[in-house]
Amino acid sequence: MNNILEKIEPVSLTRPEDQIIVQIRQLIRSGELMPGDRLPSERHLAEKFGLGRGYVRRALQKLDFYGIIRTHHQSGSYVSDMGLTILDGLLSNILTLDDADMVALLESRILIEVETAGLAAARMTPAAFIRLRDAFDTYAAKIHQQHDAMEEDVLFHIRIAECAGNPVLRTMIMILAQDIIKKTRAIDGCEGDRKQQALREHTNILVAIEAGLVQEAKEAMRIHLQHTRTFPSP
Repeated sequence: MNNILEKIEPVSLTRPEDQIIVQIRQLIRSGELMPGDRLPSERHLAEKFGLGRGYVRRALQKLDFYGIIRTHHQSGSYVSDMGLTILDGLLSNILTLDDADMVALLESRILIEVETAGLAAARMTPAAFIRLRDAFDTYAAKIHQQHDAMEEDVLFHIRIAECAGNPVLRTMIMILAQDIIKKTRAIDGCEGDRKQQALREHTNILVAIEAGLVQEAKEAMRIHLQHTRTFPSP
């Protein structure tokens, strides 16, 4: 483990969490880190990177989110047991996704989420719908209080994927949503009446899914995401 720490250099560039990911990719490429290896502790990594632990934590959370590492609260973080080529490709994708423009992200959402809404209407179970309704209620409460509701918005969409019963779709929506939240906040794209309009659109989606109306659910989601192309949702 000390050998790994010796390979790490202090970070001084912008987006430090991504620079941490770049160095971890280099360690994997060089063979210093192999699938199944345990990463040094968050504290030791922060010291070697010359950064606060918050940056290291965000980098590790991002790697965990994309399945590149597995984090166990008792024993620490480990490189996932997959081939080096796949790991390197996933790491490259993480870094290039940050540069994807909003239009590309929203186009991808439309392709995926319209069909997901239809599947949710067809496959929804009572337990899954309760979680969807809870997510909607939390989102609506934030909107009524004039608070930022982007994360609650994303959770609503994730719950729709859970209603569809497809964990792959759920993961894809989570990946896209993470970048959309970041870019929406960066351009301050939730002003004016868009929040209330988005709430009405979410209501239409919810009603169609609850009624089991496949085509209506797909159309309601299509309308919502087409509006989101112009006015990123709250």
